[in-house]
Amino acid sequence: MGLTEALLTGGASVALISVLGKYLEFRWTQTKKVKKASDVIKVVSTIYQIMQKVVNETPVERFIILKAENGGGRPKVGAHLYATAVMESHSNPEHTIIDKYSKLRVDSHYIEMLSDIIAKEKVLVTTSNLPNSLLKTIYLAEAVKYSEIRLLHTTDDAIYYCSVATTAENEYFQDPSTVLNVELSCNKISEILKKNI
Repeated sequence: MGLTEALLTGGASVALISVLGKYLEFRWTQTKKVKKASDVIKVVSTIYQIMQKVVNETPVERFIILKAENGGGRPKVGAHLYATAVMESHSNPEHTIIDKYSKLRVDSHYIEMLSDIIAKEKVLVTTSNLPNSLLKTIYLAEAVKYSEIRLLHTTDDAIYYCSVATTAENEYFQDPSTVLNVELSCNKISEILKKNI
């Protein structure tokens, strides 16, 4: 899929790229790593294309990049943490959730999960096995049956991570081509974030 097709697949995608581009432009100009808006748009477009490829070529129905922060300073256990969905690719653009999750205060289970992601770089989540928690409530509301939550990048004031998820019963992303596609895609996005944030 070319850049033009990627930008034209749903109004939500265009709005998302615009909003994320503005945020990343601010963030990157603050760190002096990227100076021009055109560079920001190029990076955002590249990330979106990587995400969309996973959704198009695997059983992954939704690929979301999220950011956890506590409003200043390095996120840590014991502090209030907030999660924000910053970018999304979905097999059905009508089911986009990105507008719902902005500065969502997370519970102790979610904080523990983030801690596990930092330690292990990946957490496998089967919704039916989750304790009563914010994540279980979200997943039940969205009919998510399984997800993999992966660390992408940490900065002094935020944790960037992603969720690849499905609503299909008994789908655990175990096909070797799916495993490889998701792994390589997350690695590419991680490297892009490390270079640019």
